[in-house]
Amino acid sequence: MGLLYQETTLSEKAVRGGFWVFAARIFDRLFGIISKVILARLLAPNDFGLMGIALLALGIFESFSKTGFQAALVQKKGRIDEYLDTAWTLQAIRGVVLFATLFFAAPFFGAFFKTPLAVNIVRVIGLAFLFENLTNIKVVLFSKELEFNKQFFYQISGTIANLVTAIFLAFTTRSVWALACGFLMGHFVRCIISYSIIAYRPRFKIDWDKGKELFNFGRWVFTSTILMFFASQGDDIFVGRIISATALGFYQMAYYISNTPATELAHVISTIAFPLYSKLQGEFKRLQRAFLIIVKLTALISFPLAGIIFMLAPDLIQIFLGEKWLPVITPIQILCIFGLLRANAATGGPLVLSLGKPKIQTVFSFIHIVILFSILYPLTVKYGIEGTSMAVVIAFAAIFIPGTIVNCRLIGVKFLKWLQHLISSAVGCLIMMGNIYVFKWRVFHGNIHWMALIGLILVGLLTYLITIIFLERKFIKNLREILREIKSQRF
Repeated sequence: MGLLYQETTLSEKAVRGGFWVFAARIFDRLFGIISKVILARLLAPNDFGLMGIALLALGIFESFSKTGFQAALVQKKGRIDEYLDTAWTLQAIRGVVLFATLFFAAPFFGAFFKTPLAVNIVRVIGLAFLFENLTNIKVVLFSKELEFNKQFFYQISGTIANLVTAIFLAFTTRSVWALACGFLMGHFVRCIISYSIIAYRPRFKIDWDKGKELFNFGRWVFTSTILMFFASQGDDIFVGRIISATALGFYQMAYYISNTPATELAHVISTIAFPLYSKLQGEFKRLQRAFLIIVKLTALISFPLAGIIFMLAPDLIQIFLGEKWLPVITPIQILCIFGLLRANAATGGPLVLSLGKPKIQTVFSFIHIVILFSILYPLTVKYGIEGTSMAVVIAFAAIFIPGTIVNCRLIGVKFLKWLQHLISSAVGCLIMMGNIYVFKWRVFHGNIHWMALIGLILVGLLTYLITIIFLERKFIKNLREILREIKSQRF
């Protein structure tokens, strides 16, 4: 009876958590898209490039000082209250040190990117280190205890603050400071909200034994974070350094548009999967089943999103961003392939961490970086941001299959079985893309306005849905059974 009740609680929390995480990401990205469209109309690509340089500086310091404490607290079984004060104190010290260091290092970044205007922006947004690291450490329990309703409020409050501040200042100043101040306001509001929705108040206290225990897990997360930063931001660094801040603004916009939709589902599922997988440690049959269901659902949604972006990128840019952003079209089409791979690869990340094997993630991140940096420079120099986009896709594709094979072996799942869960989505996506092409050129004759764009998206999604219903009748039937099991308090 106790085990059944425990599974009941876990299942109910997972279901409720899924709703809140999904809602948070929907609102967060909806506000993000609204903000991007409005700001892209008001500001120049160079403004986005300057902010991009400042965020790169922030990211470098963040990655090289990552403690991995939050991941360690989530992964650790049992109560973690006795670790919280130590974790918060060390994080607070880290925030102060990072802000001071970045303030004095700002001229270096201005010189490195040959953009003196970025110096003051780097210094100001360094305040985000203070706000983020002084945030109530118990926000980690939102994930640990699957309390995603609180995480929703915490996340969205900062997003709204960022949106309102940035848009207001963009209308009044028409400068990069709109982006910088919006970014800071988001972090500040989240810090305040973390103390208003959590009764716990951290104390300045360091237990070195507890800190060492957390760091023993976090060290691999720390190493992996550094490698993942260069794997994900190395392309930005090359574009900003080798080409220009304006090119960086174009490239980052292309990356945002191409990757955001395809990776949103992966982020939602990963947020839920890590604590859920952690609770299923040692129960391989249940873990295998949960993993394959997540793989299937991720593929079913990420494939059509990537396909729609690939086919309609020229029309999306022309209608929503305007002619000054036309150089991002080809990079978007290339990078949406990366977004698709990344979305499906993300299903394995929480699995590795939940099994307490972050070293695997670190090794693959290192291999990824070696491949990426070996081809990034020549392709960027020769083809510009299109070459950068190609390098990103090639490097990630090279580790995608080997990484997936390793993840599957960890829980005894055959690679071919994993692959079978993607085939229907891929076939449905190709049929959908073909139908969009036919309607675009045979029905609308290439003359796409916003009503035609909506029509093409609906035609594509309907085509995909019909194809999936035909190809996946068995899974849809099983999916109903899965939902019934969850409602009846079993996973």
